[in-house]
Amino acid sequence: MTFRTVLLDIADDVATVTLNRADSLNPMTSELMQDLSEAIATAEASDQAPVLVITGAGRGFCSGADLRTDVRPLALVDVATSLGLLASDGLPS
Repeated sequence: MTFRTVLLDIADDVATVTLNRADSLNPMTSELMQDLSEAIATAEASDQAPVLVITGAGRGFCSGADLRTDVRPLALVDVATSLGLLASDGLPS
């Protein structure tokens, strides 16, 4: 599967998701959060990668929300929930 704002590589039992907007320090946008969520779901569905690494291209992992775009604050909660960091009620799991 191809994404516009993240890269997904699965090799040697490791799925690596790379935030790929290095020109602006990988800020979060609604599109990036959607791509990130879908890439994580793809990696989870794969039986080839029991390990997931999330990294950022360039010199910074993520500069935070891109305030010039339509970023939804709750989308961060959606991503954290999909990672298992939050329960579906938004509380830490």
